[in-house]
Amino acid sequence: MREEAISARQFTALALFVTIGDSLVILPGTMVSLAKQDAWLSMLVGLAAGLPVILLFLAVHARGAAASPVVKLKRICGPWFGGLFILPYIAFSLFLSAGSMRILGDFMITQIMPETPGTAVVALLLIVAAAAIRGGVEAFARAGEVLLLCFLFVFFFFILTLVPQVDFHRLLPVCENGPGPVAHGGLLSLAFCFIEIMPLMMLMPHVKANSRKEMRRALLIGAIAGACALLIVTLLCITVLGPGHAERHMYPTYTLAKKISVGSFLERVEAMIAFMWIISTFMKLGVNLFAVHLGLAQWIGSRSYRTLSVPVAAVTLALAANFTDNMAYFNHIVTLAWPIYDLTMLFVPLFLLGLLLVRKAGKRG
Repeated sequence: MREEAISARQFTALALFVTIGDSLVILPGTMVSLAKQDAWLSMLVGLAAGLPVILLFLAVHARGAAASPVVKLKRICGPWFGGLFILPYIAFSLFLSAGSMRILGDFMITQIMPETPGTAVVALLLIVAAAAIRGGVEAFARAGEVLLLCFLFVFFFFILTLVPQVDFHRLLPVCENGPGPVAHGGLLSLAFCFIEIMPLMMLMPHVKANSRKEMRRALLIGAIAGACALLIVTLLCITVLGPGHAERHMYPTYTLAKKISVGSFLERVEAMIAFMWIISTFMKLGVNLFAVHLGLAQWIGSRSYRTLSVPVAAVTLALAANFTDNMAYFNHIVTLAWPIYDLTMLFVPLFLLGLLLVRKAGKRG
């Protein structure tokens, strides 16, 4: 396959988008339903627990040749035994893609286009994503750099217009229900904001970083900035809507946008928030699909990952359409089962890091 390169700045933008992703609209409400007015503390707990996870990904990348986790597993364990870890890693990225599509499809048909079938919305976005895969990693990273400017403009507009409605008294009392709900919400933020950036490891070999320090800085800045953005949105949901109101809405961030009113003439701008969320979800979808394509191509020894774009898109569409029966059940899975699945997937980079350390020790001996 032809070597494709992206800059450290572009990689930072991708890391920010993957951290925010589809969590922008659903995560604040889910955490408020668990931790009430302490949901912002859950975000801080997740941020503190997420830093070691990022360092784990960086440690795997720094050891051995500058190759993807799939290539390293294949070299050390062989294509068959290594496949026992490669396949779950690829499947993880595929399930993340399908989950993002299902969330976006349900949001569009319930909030914006109720007359449109959800499958049609998902199919249209997957067509664009497949075109992005055909364009390659470099073109996708450049698009992310440009879209980041649009995202930040809308995001800061969103914050500034809601600041006058903030009431910090809604954050009280702190830890009213004890540390348990805060820890549960922290597990959600750890899983969705940090563990789910694991597919970025497939793109790390393409980053033109002058040193390991530059690579580390690019990933840390992107992930922490994305987590801070979600922390701000969570705080706004609590202090503007109130914890009771926020937990009753499936998409509290979208509801929050309906509260924007500037001079009695700038109102009903929630479509801008939907645009912001579509951008972040699309970028996360693209990174996950690149991880699937690159992983499959490297595992089977294909010369080009682009030839897999159509079958992978078809499988993703089928998974998204049959992911869950309804959003109520999906939210139940998100709250209880999905964080455990994310934590289980940490075994793959931990196992690979152990192999790399043992191999290095063996060479020294």
